[in-house]
Amino acid sequence: MAKHDSPVPLYVQIKDYIRLNIQNGLFAVNERIPSERQLAEQFSVNRLTVSKALTELAREGLVYSQVGKGTYVSPAKIDQMLQSLTSFTEDISSRGKKPSSRVLYAHVEAANAEVAKALSILPGAEVVVLHRVRMADNLPVAFERSHIIYALCHGMLE
Repeated sequence: MAKHDSPVPLYVQIKDYIRLNIQNGLFAVNERIPSERQLAEQFSVNRLTVSKALTELAREGLVYSQVGKGTYVSPAKIDQMLQSLTSFTEDISSRGKKPSSRVLYAHVEAANAEVAKALSILPGAEVVVLHRVRMADNLPVAFERSHIIYALCHGMLE
């Protein structure tokens, strides 16, 4: 199974083997995988090598251990995918919270190359830089820095 002459460390080979068996469904969700001792014998390595592989798999969320019982396959993570961009207000409101903002400060400066490219303006053109704290139910949840083309919002600073 494990190739002792491979440049890939043994614990990585074991980790990859277990991961592949999980992905292929050979080790089912909440099913106990072979013990450290069994894996050590199977791969002709010591238990510390197997333990390192299992620790990394646990850190990745693929397995979990129960003291005295063994290591089990974790249920699949549910990642919240970004389906669309929503405004801060829409996002916070959809969570049943009251959105608000507090402007910390705003000033005018010359756009650097990165900002100019993003806003399709010439470098050096004036932009308003707005720093604010975004809140949900009056609790800070985000710090935001925005660059706005000065010609579009010069009255904002007055």
